[in-house]
Amino acid sequence: MTIEDSQGTRRRLGGIALFLLAATLIGCGGREAPGPNESPADQLAAELRALPDRARNPKVFRELFVEGAAPSDEQRPNYAKYGIRPAAPSIDGDNATVQVSIYDDRAGKDVGTVTWTLVKQGDKWKLKTAPLP
Repeated sequence: MTIEDSQGTRRRLGGIALFLLAATLIGCGGREAPGPNESPADQLAAELRALPDRARNPKVFRELFVEGAAPSDEQRPNYAKYGIRPAAPSIDGDNATVQVSIYDDRAGKDVGTVTWTLVKQGDKWKLKTAPLP
């Protein structure tokens, strides 16, 4: 292998690594647009399941809540460490209630079940209350 071949290989590998890093960063913290056949309840459940990932970013986390309802910055990391299993939400117009099972993957156990309330603002559901057990 010549020096020129080695440098070309190194550049290709660097390009691949850069592409993978960019794809990973672009894909974090969100979810794909809802499918045409996805019900409002399915959309809402998918948004709730994404909450732990979004809790890692303070600004994104606050945007999930109605104004003034977001938990404090001290409480936010607790939302990032748990998984969320929402039951089928009860939707009544622009209001929704959903039972949420909170689990800890690291400990391998359920933490508890709580009720969260949401309000639709524009085309987005925002959390009004989201207590942890």
